[in-house]
Amino acid sequence: MNKGGWFNDRGVMSGVLVGLGFWLVAVILLAVNWQRLPPEMPWFFSMPWGEQQLIGKTWLGVMVIAFGGVMIVNGLFVKLVGAGEELLKRILIWGGVTCELLMVLSLIRVIMVVL
Repeated sequence: MNKGGWFNDRGVMSGVLVGLGFWLVAVILLAVNWQRLPPEMPWFFSMPWGEQQLIGKTWLGVMVIAFGGVMIVNGLFVKLVGAGEELLKRILIWGGVTCELLMVLSLIRVIMVVL
């Protein structure tokens, strides 16, 4: 068993680094394109076409920051789980990484639609 904490578990630590990388890609992508983005952009593609699909561009920034917070909370849950639950730790971290990847892909899709 790994008694050194979650920093020494390669599966958990690599998940944290990959999630951080995805989050940084989202932050950089949003920062680089911020001035070129229109005030409202489509986000809710499942809604009927028109104004119901639109969100303000500030909400994109809020979502990116919120997903960073989700990764932090996920890391705290992993730390609270304790030793002996290596599979649960990896599932929590890699589930967060999957959510982070989906957020980045959605952000790329929206930016490609509006620019």
